[in-house]
Amino acid sequence: MYDAIIVGAGPAGNVAALRLSSKGHRVAVLDWRFDIGDKLCTGIVGTECGEAFPIPSELIYRQANSATFISPNGREFG
Repeated sequence: MYDAIIVGAGPAGNVAALRLSSKGHRVAVLDWRFDIGDKLCTGIVGTECGEAFPIPSELIYRQANSATFISPNGREFG
């Protein structure tokens, strides 16, 4: 028995599964693909990563303090 079933093993589905499971919920992630595809990487390192694994300032090329994301249907958020 699961507390949550997440459909889609993309970035959002996996983050949702991680957050729920870290709170003690039993989670199943379903995806239509047998093998998960290429890794998604924007080159962006979030603040959580920087706090967990401090990055020397000389290795940081450029720092952004904000961002706007645009979905395929043109909706903006961020």
